Amino acid sequence: MRADDVRFVGHAQRPEQLLNILQEVSPHVLLLSKSFQPAVAKINPILERSKTALLLLAENNDKAAYMRQLQARGVVYRSINGQVLVDAMRRVARGELFVQNRSSDKRAERVLHVCDDPAALVFRERLLMSMGYQICTVLGQDGLMALMGTDFFDFALIGDEGSLAQRQSAVRLLNERHPDAPVITLCHDSHEIEGAVL
Repeated sequence: MRADDVRFVGHAQRPEQLLNILQEVSPHVLLLSKSFQPAVAKINPILERSKTALLLLAENNDKAAYMRQLQARGVVYRSINGQVLVDAMRRVARGELFVQNRSSDKRAERVLHVCDDPAALVFRERLLMSMGYQICTVLGQDGLMALMGTDFFDFALIGDEGSLAQRQSAVRLLNERHPDAPVITLCHDSHEIEGAVL
C-alpha cells in the first residue's frame, strides 16, 4: 500500500535499540508494541520533548481498549490492516485520539463520553460512532453521577472542555466506582490528571 505522507524511519527489536533511534530522529508517531512496556518510563520523556505521539500496538486478545499506564494517543491491534493503520497514524499525528474497534468482538465496544460543553458533544459522538463504538454521553458531573452504578461502558472518555478540577473529579469518581475500566482524558499541554490516560 502506498502512502506518500507516511515514511518509515526506524525499526527496533529491543528497548536499547529504540532509545538509540529516538536519540537520532524525532518521529511524529511511534508505533510501540506492548513488549516494550518495561521501557516506557525511559521512552515517555523523549516522546514528550519531541512531541511524538505514542500509538500502542496491542495483542488481538487484549481485553482493555486502552492501557492506563501508557500515555498513548491511540491503540491498534495486530490484526489491523494497512489502510486503517495509516489512518490511525495520521490521526494521532494530528493530535486526535484513535482506539481501534476490535473486529473479533461480537459487539461494539461501549464508550462513556463525559462532556462539559453541549457544543462539542455532537461532533465527538459522531466521531466515535463512525469508528464503530456504542456511545453514552453524559453532560458534566451531574450526568456522570446519575449514571453511576450502571455497567454500561468498556472505557470512559472525558473531554477537555471542563475545568481541570471538574475533570479530575470525574476521573476520581470513575476510578472509585469502575476501577477496571480505563479512563481516557483529552488534555491541554499544561494539564496532567492523575489516574487517567492523557
